[in-house]
Amino acid sequence: MRIGYIGSDLTPHNKKKYTSSLQEAGCKKILQGTASLKRDESGALEALKPGDVLVVVALDQLANSVRELDETLEQLAKQRVEVKSLKEDLDTSTANGKLFTQHLSTIVGFQRALFQKALLKAKAEGNVGGRPALMDEKTVAAARKLYDKGKTPAWAIAEKFNVSLSTLYRYLAKE
Repeated sequence: MRIGYIGSDLTPHNKKKYTSSLQEAGCKKILQGTASLKRDESGALEALKPGDVLVVVALDQLANSVRELDETLEQLAKQRVEVKSLKEDLDTSTANGKLFTQHLSTIVGFQRALFQKALLKAKAEGNVGGRPALMDEKTVAAARKLYDKGKTPAWAIAEKFNVSLSTLYRYLAKE
């Protein structure tokens, strides 16, 4: 059975236009999503059965990233559900459609490898990522000295070093 899928991020005008396009493509049923298909909580993915053809107007209705699109197409293939995209003229039941999904998987793998390589390079250069520390060892030592004397309230110490009270306590607890 041909089943259409419409994501949630459409204007009412586009929703009508997409619904009309899916009906013209022979969809007997049209599912309205709540997010990209992979994260959809409406049960659209589970409603598909082996042999169904999922029709979308554009691939961006299925996923929000190339990686998510690859994962979604892979999951649909495991369910033996074919995908047809009207805008991109993609049909996973054809040789060209299967080739497209293989290329997409290759691109996602390449993208992942480049990202990992960049992370390793940054780590080797001393960049570990994340937010920069708000207090270095010297300021923590100065804050600890004030705190241990007991004359200055913690909120005043935090204010002096321009950090929140919870941040001050977290740094003081480390040593």
